[in-house]
Amino acid sequence: MVINIVTVKSGWMLARKAERIAAANKSDYQMNVSHKRRNDVDANCYIDISNCYRGKTKVLDIGYFTHLHENSLEYLNNEWLTLDYIVHMCKRYYEMFKGVCLASARSGTVRVINM
Repeated sequence: MVINIVTVKSGWMLARKAERIAAANKSDYQMNVSHKRRNDVDANCYIDISNCYRGKTKVLDIGYFTHLHENSLEYLNNEWLTLDYIVHMCKRYYEMFKGVCLASARSGTVRVINM
């Protein structure tokens, strides 16, 4: 399996996290870090959703979500709900997204995961 970790071009904390995830990979999966999504891999993993995810690809799309501006659902981008999986770094956003997904037509298709 080939996983493309998509992140921003900066020394920002999440870009460093993406590099560390790829460097720590001890599995049989091949992981690379890039700044663009790809369709010639098995999965794109976006670290972070807000700045990297630009819509569904032909492969598995996984997003790592950090926070909503002002902790408000008004700032939730409905395009994020087209991801196959959303991994949340805290329970607050996991619960918020789970509620939105259950109320939407995407219920049962987008999976929200709490770390």
